[in-house]
Amino acid sequence: MASPVSDAKAFEAWAASALRRPTADGAGKRAAGIKQVPWQDEPEGVHILAAERHIARYWAGQSYDHDSGAHTLVHAAWRLLAVAYQEEHGYG
Repeated sequence: MASPVSDAKAFEAWAASALRRPTADGAGKRAAGIKQVPWQDEPEGVHILAAERHIARYWAGQSYDHDSGAHTLVHAAWRLLAVAYQEEHGYG
């Protein structure tokens, strides 16, 4: 059995890799003019509502986001991390 430390490191590596897809998807949409506001400047509540939509899609049976190919719950996690970042760094 793997040690808890190596499991934690493996998870951290996976999470960092998984979060790149939603990040790249959003950046691509901003570059194409589909999204206007940088993620850190999204008004209060926008990321929470988006996270809830991703969770609802997961419960409805959609495991992967059609645009990015990332797991739907990774998108939800990304949005929740964005909220935490905004609060800690004074954005939003």
